Amino acid sequence: MTKQARVVLADCRGALEELTNGVYEDRWRRRWVVTVVLLRAVGHVLDNVDSQQSPKMKRAIAAAWTELKARKPDHAIYWSFIDDERNNVVKEYLVGAGYNITVYPGADRPTDFEYVINTGPFKGQLQNEVVAKAIEWWKEYLDAIDSAVENAP
Repeated sequence: MTKQARVVLADCRGALEELTNGVYEDRWRRRWVVTVVLLRAVGHVLDNVDSQQSPKMKRAIAAAWTELKARKPDHAIYWSFIDDERNNVVKEYLVGAGYNITVYPGADRPTDFEYVINTGPFKGQLQNEVVAKAIEWWKEYLDAIDSAVENAP
């Protein structure tokens, strides 16, 4: 089973929960960086740790990766968000997301926070929705690998 990659995926879910309303400035940026780095770490842990479990697991992971690369740019959530945003953050410390704050002085309304993606094909979409899509994509990817291992001769 893609055991260790699923531990990282669980941490991705936890990071998503921490991208909560009211977080801004450096605190928001740190949480965003952690979230996107964890999302990409799923694949690295899959390749570097889970692939060592058995020859069948190694073949299934390699076949899934070959298929993913062959179908680029399909799977935009991987190529244009998980991979690109992590590369932007880790290699240049560029953050492709942000937030808007609306304060209502003197009103009995709470401050509004809107967290959006600012670049790429997911521009304008809410961060938590895009991260949730990325988590679901990884779950399906890992499930397919586990299924391939289970059904391999």
